[in-house]
Amino acid sequence: ELNALVMEQERVAIRAGSARELTSLLRAAVSRETPLPAPKREPDAPDLTTVVGSLVGSPEPLSAPRWSLRPRPVLAAAAALAFFGWSIFATSGAALAAKALDLEIPGYNPAPGKVALAVRATDPATAAAAESLALRERVPLTIFVDARAASGLHAAPGITFGVAEESADKEFSEPLQDRSRARNASMSIRRATGVYPAYFLPAPKTNLAALADAPPHTRLVMAERYARGGPHAGLLVVGASGPGAVRSRLSREIETVHRRGFECVQPSRL
Repeated sequence: ELNALVMEQERVAIRAGSARELTSLLRAAVSRETPLPAPKREPDAPDLTTVVGSLVGSPEPLSAPRWSLRPRPVLAAAAALAFFGWSIFATSGAALAAKALDLEIPGYNPAPGKVALAVRATDPATAAAAESLALRERVPLTIFVDARAASGLHAAPGITFGVAEESADKEFSEPLQDRSRARNASMSIRRATGVYPAYFLPAPKTNLAALADAPPHTRLVMAERYARGGPHAGLLVVGASGPGAVRSRLSREIETVHRRGFECVQPSRL
């Protein structure tokens, strides 16, 4: 901790001590805008060899330089880098960060007996059908959409909205493009409903790097994986394409949730 403090005072490192600071640091790193100046050399500063030589005297000549690596520090550094990379891109890394940094991520460690129903829609008709069914059944629902599907939304009681990150067609997506698409979807939801989206659903899995892609005013969520035997406590996201398909699938899930005695809540109450 002392080393980190000194490095921060010398402006050669940045410490992230909270969720907000970590999010800002990740976004700056993705945009290559990390505010760290290049190292500067004082014009009259002596070389390190000169300073050390004045303290210990002239060293005895050596026949050949010997280089040695201590296994433990090298392994420790490699392990630290591997852990950092894993925590950024692994789903379990997000869970660890949520616990270590006290991040409030709806869906992580949900309260027993509570389910937040949600729908992921990629076209306006599907989004509108899901919203209509939720209002008729009087159940709270969160609708995650991209920019295209946002035009099918309307502000209504018990309905909250979120940005659904678009699935990349290639193995590695472009971070700046992902952020741009997420922001466009957020603004489209704002124009259609008059309110900012409350949540951000990354694709396909939740990881710590998704904090950098989340649009302003949104909270990262962790969806519950659907398992055999029906839904469990947490955020249950229904994926369906077309009005008929989403009505059928969402109706079955609502019936199952009520039959198993779960309480339907908004994601913020998980």
